[in-house]
Amino acid sequence: MKNLQVDEKFYKKLSKYAVFIPIINIDGKDHILFEVRSDIVSQKGEVSFPGGGVNEGESFEMAAIRECREELNLGEKDISLKGYSSMILSSSERIIKAYFGRINKKFEHISYNVEVSSIFTVSLDYLKNNPPKKYRAKLLMDLPDDFPFE
Repeated sequence: MKNLQVDEKFYKKLSKYAVFIPIINIDGKDHILFEVRSDIVSQKGEVSFPGGGVNEGESFEMAAIRECREELNLGEKDISLKGYSSMILSSSERIIKAYFGRINKKFEHISYNVEVSSIFTVSLDYLKNNPPKKYRAKLLMDLPDDFPFE
């Protein structure tokens, strides 16, 4: 890692992905909408936000909105972007940027495409009152004597 350079050459070889964190109002309370991925996608059974690859000439923001609209069968007026959330640069040479916004449609009127097997929501109040549990696991690197450190 000592020679890692984050330059244009490095950035160009990254796979680019974007996700949209959808907020939806249910009975006067804000919820975050989640998807369960269907059997036809590589992440089958995983719980996720709508998202996918960034197309050539497309911004991360545009990709996040497009993927959300496609996966949840939403029209242009059914979604409004509110802001940028965060970015992850993974060890598998992927960059993932997350955006959040509002779904302007009733939950029961959302129909999803074949990449999604089901959708559900979790209220923001629940998430605020139930912080995630954190665990630590030590990583032991047991490298052989002839490991090429250079």
